[in-house]
Amino acid sequence: MGATILYLVPNYLVLLPYQSQKLFPQFSPAVPFTLLCLIYLAYTWFFTRIIDRRPWSVLELKLDKNALQGFMLSLLLTAFLVILGAGVSVLIFHDYFFSNTLTLPNLWQSFALSFLLQGFPEEIVYRGYMVQTLERKPLPTLLISSSLFALMHIVHIIPFLGGSIEGLFNIFYAFCFGMLACLLKFLFHTTWAAVAVHGGLHMTREILSMLGLPLTPSIFGLVNGLLMLLIAVFLLYRYRNRLTSWEALQSLSNS
Repeated sequence: MGATILYLVPNYLVLLPYQSQKLFPQFSPAVPFTLLCLIYLAYTWFFTRIIDRRPWSVLELKLDKNALQGFMLSLLLTAFLVILGAGVSVLIFHDYFFSNTLTLPNLWQSFALSFLLQGFPEEIVYRGYMVQTLERKPLPTLLISSSLFALMHIVHIIPFLGGSIEGLFNIFYAFCFGMLACLLKFLFHTTWAAVAVHGGLHMTREILSMLGLPLTPSIFGLVNGLLMLLIAVFLLYRYRNRLTSWEALQSLSNS
């Protein structure tokens, strides 16, 4: 647990490059995100190999058939939930459509920002390193890592960084999809499932926006967060007996 606390200090500090996009909007979004990604990778390697003295494999980033299956199924589930949440937002809160801006360059930029520069590095931190270093049972690990991930989004309510009270919806949303991402990582035994949730929700939301549906962030965060929390609670109930210990959870993949 001590390593976890020590690990979080630079984690929150490296958010500053990301926030430079708000403080200095003249920079391309790719600049702070790329810097953020490189820093995440570097100090995650340092803490895993040097501080914890564990192999890189504990992050569960192996590329195999199971990883592909976990990634694709998690991506499909996430895309479905985001589209469903968008539909509910439109029906209940009357969000409306603008012009279509879906182009190949915009699609590529959305993929790069969603998966390569957000989903992948952040999931290495919270569902990769964090899970293996907390040294708790699965359920406490799930709650602690999701709460710490939500805490990272506190920047959304800090006024001088462009935040507002509506940022509370972002914190709630982060906790909910963090729960779902961590559960799917547990069930598929691969961090790539969590990457699919994180990157998938960002990219699906961006595609909907490019198709002409500019979802109100606070409303969409609330609706979609509740949907993801509902699925997470269902999975928690469905596999409650397997989440009592790592041994019981491991038996899930062998059954």
